[in-house]
Amino acid sequence: MRRQEYHVLLGVGVGIFLLVIISLMLAGGVWAGLGDTARATSQQALVGTGITYQGELFQSGSPANGTFDFRFRVFDAASGGKQVGNTVTKDDVPVTNGHFTVVLDFGPHVFNGEARWLELAVRPGNSTGVYTVLSPRQSLRPVPYALALPGLRVEPGSEAPNIVGGHISNTVASGVSGAVIAGGGVVDYMGRMSVNKVTGAFGTISGGANNVAADWSVVSGGSDNEATGSMSTVGGGTLNLALGELSTVGGGGSNSASGRYATIAGGGSPLHLGRGNAAAGDWSSIGGGADNYAMATASTIPGGAQAHARDYGQFAYASGAFSDSTGIEVAGTAQFSLYVLRYDVSAEDEAAYVLKLDGYREHISVPISHTIAFDILITARSEGGESAAWTIHGAVENTRGTTRLLGIPVITTLSNDPGWETYVQADDATDSLLIWIHSFSETPVRWVAVVRAAQVGWEE
Repeated sequence: MRRQEYHVLLGVGVGIFLLVIISLMLAGGVWAGLGDTARATSQQALVGTGITYQGELFQSGSPANGTFDFRFRVFDAASGGKQVGNTVTKDDVPVTNGHFTVVLDFGPHVFNGEARWLELAVRPGNSTGVYTVLSPRQSLRPVPYALALPGLRVEPGSEAPNIVGGHISNTVASGVSGAVIAGGGVVDYMGRMSVNKVTGAFGTISGGANNVAADWSVVSGGSDNEATGSMSTVGGGTLNLALGELSTVGGGGSNSASGRYATIAGGGSPLHLGRGNAAAGDWSSIGGGADNYAMATASTIPGGAQAHARDYGQFAYASGAFSDSTGIEVAGTAQFSLYVLRYDVSAEDEAAYVLKLDGYREHISVPISHTIAFDILITARSEGGESAAWTIHGAVENTRGTTRLLGIPVITTLSNDPGWETYVQADDATDSLLIWIHSFSETPVRWVAVVRAAQVGWEE
């Protein structure tokens, strides 16, 4: 006569723990001279895959004493089936008044939510013969609360355990610690695996399919997304890439944030790989739309389609583009842009200076085969309270690498300190539009210019 009881408790709190209680009462002769009854309790450690297994062995109805050899195996079926994990043997285990304790480690991925059966076998400790298998195998069943987290497993890590849920093939790369895969992962209609993978320490994937998260990065969901920049984030959507350090893609499709701290809120197109947005400049930002490119540092595109921000701090918007010689629409060939330039002139400095986009180096570029009509508003104020303001209207072009003004810009003085002046120049050496200022020995003066630009071009 045999009596079996199985209890599995699974809890999630600050940490993850797994407590397995197995009780076995087996009577009858199993090999010559020995009948046995085993009652066992096993508890998995908080870190690692080893199980501390405490049991009682009875011989002919009485607690056994002496040494015995044990063999433990886990299977995926009650009979036949396939073995899962390692075979664990424990030789010359001391049994005192029926009590014994062993540590079992069947390896990772054994207890993943699928049904499992434990097979025990025993022989005398002084024997080299075959083991006698206890039958039937014992089903490892969870208590009801454990069913709330099917498929969840805990894997060891050097700094923190990895927690993996969802599809059985969701994986954490070797040597990674602190990773979390909350769920997701599928086999698609063609039988291909689309599972989630964490490749870096403390990476997190909340769900979806075929997503990748690297060091300290997060993919919240969607499919075919990658957050591989350190501490980067992909909120969802599909085919999105957060490649830069601390970069973010909120959603949409086929978007790529490769600059440091770059952000794309959404947009793009999951159906057309060439219609995604790209934020390659550090601190660049794209609100949405499609086929927009924020390539320069601190550049911004709010939305629309086919805008190209090439210059530092440029704000660009477009609702379409012209086609090149092959019929492909090219970003930046028809757009509106907004720039802010600045310069701080020191005290008693009579030299003329050029206003800069970043305050010290960057100019407004004029791409080859492009024409820009500009409307500039300039203001200046000294530390002592003197003020001046101007407007400048004009146009500049770049034809095959030669940059020049179209006609004479119109400069209107709104108010002026008598010693201050401003003018614009097309710089052929750098293919740039320059805004010059001169403060004439005044106390320190701060200059700011806002440039609105209508741009049209041909791509050659």
